[in-house]
Amino acid sequence: MMKKHLTHLLTLLCLVCGLSSCSNDDTLSTVTNGDTQPDVEVSTVGQWIAHGGNTTRSVSAEADEPVLHFNNEEVYNRVTQELMKKSDLECMDYFKQIGFKGAFAQFIEADNELEKIFDNDDPVLLQRLISEYKDKYKDKFSFNSTDTFDITPNLPFDDEKLALVGNMHGMVVVGNKLIQPSSASTRAFPNGP
Repeated sequence: MMKKHLTHLLTLLCLVCGLSSCSNDDTLSTVTNGDTQPDVEVSTVGQWIAHGGNTTRSVSAEADEPVLHFNNEEVYNRVTQELMKKSDLECMDYFKQIGFKGAFAQFIEADNELEKIFDNDDPVLLQRLISEYKDKYKDKFSFNSTDTFDITPNLPFDDEKLALVGNMHGMVVVGNKLIQPSSASTRAFPNGP
């Protein structure tokens, strides 16, 4: 009888140890270094203006906008690489979990809204909805100016990583430095993230 209890106890102990040692590699964590400082956190542009990046009037005007702060360049590269491997839905879940609605999340929402518009069969209503859509997003996205039938929203900057983790202006903070896209979008009709 004692041997039977001991066997059950050892089996249970092995099961508990096995489950506790499992790691979920598909989950991005905001704290991985054991410190109280998170590897990735949401802050505002204004908190980082004095630390670097261009402190132009436009950046100062965006001081209240949210921005992701990565502890260091290693964390920035690791997180962006992991996110690039994930589906749009998984990325959206990650950003929702940390409370960040940046360029990627806003592009996906706008793209989903556009898909719903095209579910409409009435040509008059369709034209009105497209016009309202372009008006709604004119300050966030650019639209193809050479092809009026192309209403794909485009981010105002060209940078694959910043399109994923940047705010609507492509800004992130790495370490203590505010990083901005090197240039605005130069393509006539660039794709979103």
